[in-house]
Amino acid sequence: MSGAVELWMGNEWRSLCCNHWTSQDARVACRQLGHSADGAMTMEVKAENDAKYWMDHVNCDGDEEYLFACTHLGFTDEDNECKKGVRAGVTCLAEP
Repeated sequence: MSGAVELWMGNEWRSLCCNHWTSQDARVACRQLGHSADGAMTMEVKAENDAKYWMDHVNCDGDEEYLFACTHLGFTDEDNECKKGVRAGVTCLAEP
């Protein structure tokens, strides 16, 4: 399974910023989606230039259960420095 990472918060879906998006972050995203964290890979996914983002500079250790448990710079467009037109993505392996 692969695609853009989006989070539901405040009654809306928004993309996750790809700044500093690492394999540790991808592991947590896959785990949160119910997939194996092993073999998780990052990817960048094209986004509309007016896309809205939630979290910037996500920094997971890789052992967290949820992305919200990872440190980051902020939840709103005003708080982040996202590269417009690109959002965080992930490729997860299916559970055995």
